[in-house]
Amino acid sequence: MKRAFQIALALMAATMLAGCEPSAQERFDLGSAAFAAHDYATARFDLVSVLQEQPSNVSAMDMLARSYLALGDPRAAVGMLDRMQAAGKPPADLALMYGEADVMLGNFDAVLTRMHDRREADAWRIAALAHIGKGDAEAAQAAFTAGLGASGPKGRLHADYAVYLLGKAEPVQARKFAARSVASPEKPLSGYLVTADIARMDGKLDQALKWYDKALSAYPGNRVALLAKIDILWRQDTIEAIRPLVADALRASPDDADFVYLDARLAAEDGAWAKVRERLQPREIEIKDYPEANLLYARALLKTGQPEQARVLLLSQLLRDPESREVRVALGEAKLAAGDAAGAVETLRPLVALKDLTRAERTIMTKAANAVGLVSLTAL
Repeated sequence: MKRAFQIALALMAATMLAGCEPSAQERFDLGSAAFAAHDYATARFDLVSVLQEQPSNVSAMDMLARSYLALGDPRAAVGMLDRMQAAGKPPADLALMYGEADVMLGNFDAVLTRMHDRREADAWRIAALAHIGKGDAEAAQAAFTAGLGASGPKGRLHADYAVYLLGKAEPVQARKFAARSVASPEKPLSGYLVTADIARMDGKLDQALKWYDKALSAYPGNRVALLAKIDILWRQDTIEAIRPLVADALRASPDDADFVYLDARLAAEDGAWAKVRERLQPREIEIKDYPEANLLYARALLKTGQPEQARVLLLSQLLRDPESREVRVALGEAKLAAGDAAGAVETLRPLVALKDLTRAERTIMTKAANAVGLVSLTAL
């Protein structure tokens, strides 16, 4: 695999030095090498280019369909599978690929119909996921059990079963099947992820980081593993290690909402509130359903002299999540900045009885109390 990828990189370098666009065959070689290295985003880019010039290239269709599934794009995968069927050259595991896509799309009955006559381990895995989607735990368990005794690769089955067992609060069994997954010849991404999740559950963040790094080494650019790694780094307050990861991700996917938010969050760490507002403002409507980003954007508005706009956003968010302490404090601060001291007091009043108030919370509550002529927090 590494050898193939090195050859592809050398080919790309030679093409660049020659000063011309890669040919369809060169694109195919690059896409094939990226696919073999589990770099599905790169593979997708090159294979799409191949099919633009060679629309009947079935090998490119096959790898592209599998790349779409790996990237979580079931509709594109189904479109490519339909195209292969229409060409009369479907892959041998067509039913499994359709089943995988239908699970992602929530077409659980269609999945069970497709898997009805299949007896290999991966078919049972896909059927189990469909039963989970339908809320039928008993049928899901039966499918997993059947899959464990079936023929065929079981790496993904073991990983998904480990996730299922975690959901049933059976961590000992989950650890066993997660270990089997990462030890399997396939070493699926899901095995790395569930193993890392178990380490996080056990409070072993350094160990979880190692598993996310292994996932990213085996599956370059995987956004699930990358976002999970960044989350741990943030919890460990290793901000400087996060910056290059976010920058690289944005270069590859500049419109990815999660990485745009993380970039804004890094700007907030630097006190660059104008940049935070600039990054999030174009997504103002979108982030209303993204609580952390909405709160960050409201704070940016407040910090850049727009307390009224911040108040509107925060009031709406507090109505949706009245238990959020962070939102309540931010709304109190916004009301105070907008000249509504009485409103700030009313918003902050439920926090008075808390025994674990932070210094920042005490400061804003004291300011609100003083603004309405009260001398202490208890007077609220």
